[in-house]
Amino acid sequence: MVYLRIKTVWMLVVLALLAGGGCGPKPQQKEVVYHSPLLDPNFAAPAWAAEAVRRAGGKDAWTKTTGFEIDSVITFYRPDVYLTQRAVEVRVWPSSIRIAGTEQSGDFGYELSEQGLVVSKGKASFEVLPQEMSLESFSLGLLDIMIGPIRVLDRRIGEFARSDSTVRISGIPYYMIGRQNRTDNFAAASGFCASVFYQGMESLLIDKVLIECRLGGGEGVQYITVHGYDYHEFAEGGIRVPAKIEVYSSDSQGNLRRLLAEIYCQRITAM
Repeated sequence: MVYLRIKTVWMLVVLALLAGGGCGPKPQQKEVVYHSPLLDPNFAAPAWAAEAVRRAGGKDAWTKTTGFEIDSVITFYRPDVYLTQRAVEVRVWPSSIRIAGTEQSGDFGYELSEQGLVVSKGKASFEVLPQEMSLESFSLGLLDIMIGPIRVLDRRIGEFARSDSTVRISGIPYYMIGRQNRTDNFAAASGFCASVFYQGMESLLIDKVLIECRLGGGEGVQYITVHGYDYHEFAEGGIRVPAKIEVYSSDSQGNLRRLLAEIYCQRITAM
């Protein structure tokens, strides 16, 4: 009888351990941590990319900066003129952008990251954009123009190369910087967006970006060109970002058509 009781108790203990997944700790899913290539001692940036980083504040400044917040005033040309405000949050690595605002319809917010576009508050329709650009192209354009020197170093979205010859946009010579091999990108919820960067031949700043968005439902392709102006340090010894941004509708070569938006960055603070 004692033997049977001991055997029964032992079987109950084994069943309890099996039900609980064993006596050892459960394996935890390893968190993926992304690091800037600037922190990799074995990473060698192309000379043109290293110069773009230097002209925009330098390697040390970009290494220390995780993100920044912008209080902006925006004029949209829809074709009526519409003045509004947006709070913008930019993460440098891994890259993402959040945009929030308030319109008559209510508060809204959305984020563009490697997971695509996510509306976090309100409705996407609350955003009052001109019809020539989408939430995806507008968001990606702002992100790219703000942290262009880092975006062209991000090999997770493709390896970038600069053209040997220049093209002229509004009379200014630029080198084109595009992907040699697309591996991943900021996937738009309604289609697919891709970026071509432009580096000034004289300034060596990456201060212009062409955004191509293929719209879902067979609606075609949208092109916008985003241009940054008045690059300055928002903190002593920090990165240099544009104080003013213009967004134009354009063709596939970056030739400007119509002014869609002007963004004035009134206050920029590090996160």
